Amino acid sequence: EKQAQEDYEKLMADSKAKRAADSQSIEEKTSALADAESELHDLSGEHKDREAEDAAAKEYESKLHTDCDWNMENYESRKEARVAEIESLKKAKDVLNGADFSFVQLESSSSPTLLAKSTAQSCSASDEGHRRMLQSKMALLQGFCEDMCKAVGKHPDCSVCDGFIPPDATPGVQTWDELYAQF
Repeated sequence: EKQAQEDYEKLMADSKAKRAADSQSIEEKTSALADAESELHDLSGEHKDREAEDAAAKEYESKLHTDCDWNMENYESRKEARVAEIESLKKAKDVLNGADFSFVQLESSSSPTLLAKSTAQSCSASDEGHRRMLQSKMALLQGFCEDMCKAVGKHPDCSVCDGFIPPDATPGVQTWDELYAQF
């Protein structure tokens, strides 16, 4: 019986140690599970954020691709328009600097032939067309005259622009000249 008692006490000690080890293992595993769940929650939030960023990047790429396609399709026409615009601006700049495009050299020979007359007429018609185009471009630039004068320091003493009316030097206050002009 003494042996049985010792075996029983040994079994109880072993069971107690096993329960303590199992309890420690359960605590460690519970802690690890909590840490894993916390990390999973953090990573799933990051994953959602990355998915939203990815969707926004794909949407931007799609829009950018559409813009690039449009630019590629219209490149030649836009290039021609820019060349024409640059030429028109150069001519307008020359006109503003005092160049006179109203003359046309028709022919230098003293006895014009039929071919020379038709060439002169076509040059005259071409010149007329260019003059009209230049005048229409100048009409478009009419609103920019004041900005140009400000940029070169001529505003408000601009004498080049047709119909330029200088701004009121004393806004909100009537001068003697303004009072005289009213009466």
